[in-house]
Amino acid sequence: MVSNMYGQEQLAFVCKTFGIKHIPGCEFYMATDGRFDKNYSNRGSAYMHINAWAKNQQGYANMCMLQSLSYSEGFYYVPRIDKELVEKYHDGIMWSDACVGGTICTHILNGDVDKAHDEFMWYLNLLKDDFYIEYHNHNIEEEDLCNKYKVEWANEHGVPIIACTDAHFTN
Repeated sequence: MVSNMYGQEQLAFVCKTFGIKHIPGCEFYMATDGRFDKNYSNRGSAYMHINAWAKNQQGYANMCMLQSLSYSEGFYYVPRIDKELVEKYHDGIMWSDACVGGTICTHILNGDVDKAHDEFMWYLNLLKDDFYIEYHNHNIEEEDLCNKYKVEWANEHGVPIIACTDAHFTN
């Protein structure tokens, strides 16, 4: 997943060929202060991650709309969506909070646990049963700190936790 869905048709074909269920997914970039804000001196602070998977045809259509708008309205170094778009196009999509670059972890790592909890609650209140917490374990101190809070909140509110891993390749 890299903030686009260009290969979904080919992936669906390959999955069907091998009898594997295809679930379209995309890692979206969430604009820090809204998709129209493009005034950051440091482009790295202009976005955070959020992951999405289509549950049904409506979800796939909504993910396509989100991706289209991320390029046409939110593009600033990367294609970005924002909370306004998530509110409008979240139906039919399962969402997870992402890795340490995600919207919740970013606030935890910046030392603002209250803001991270507010972010967690915003997603939970909007997405309800379609919201998941990602648990990453690569023996990285930042992940451990994020996992501590996210697992506590997930258990407190009955949010499912999914085991995840980040795999990055240089070539």
